[in-house]
Amino acid sequence: MPTDPKALVCPRCRTTWAETEAPGVCPNDGASLVRAKELAAAQHDPMVGRVLENRYTITARLGSGSMGTVYRAKQHAMGREVAIKILRGDRAIDDSAKARFLREARANSLLASPNTVTVFDFGQSESGEFYLAMELLEGESLGQRLSRIGRIPVPQAVDCARQALRSLSEAHAKGIIHRDLKPDNIFFARMLTSATASNPTDGHEEIVKVLEFGIAKMMRGTE
Repeated sequence: MPTDPKALVCPRCRTTWAETEAPGVCPNDGASLVRAKELAAAQHDPMVGRVLENRYTITARLGSGSMGTVYRAKQHAMGREVAIKILRGDRAIDDSAKARFLREARANSLLASPNTVTVFDFGQSESGEFYLAMELLEGESLGQRLSRIGRIPVPQAVDCARQALRSLSEAHAKGIIHRDLKPDNIFFARMLTSATASNPTDGHEEIVKVLEFGIAKMMRGTE
């Protein structure tokens, strides 16, 4: 395990890079990189290996924040990998935190833009954890990219803004105001695509996804 807690590690192959030298995703398997401190914490996380409602098996910890922890999980019925966000235990007894979690699920359920992260499911496990099941994204946030390379080229910045605005345009049309737009909530998702004449080998493209509708304002008519 690397000693630098800020080092970035592939959770699958365990290749490690210094923060300033890390690629956007692991070149070996395309997995999103995590900080060494998160990987170390995951080794002692009791949620890893748990099965939620006989529907999801949690396989790895991806990261944590003030509201909860995000895990990689296998959805049994669909046979696909998803991201599971679980509300922190100390937040689960907070009515405002639970309302925020529900608001994120409701807001995302109304949105279909390819530039908005897709939420598949929301619920409470048999042992009391509130969770959101979302599409699993491989890549990095705008905040992570800025930390890694310092600045992004102007054409890429313009394209990033344009894609994020497509997500927000749909949200606004449906009476949803995000209210927490920041680099950490804009994600460069590496998506598998068919090879083309201009790109015959890579088979991937980046799509910008807007995340975290937890403090969104649901305007009248959307409640």
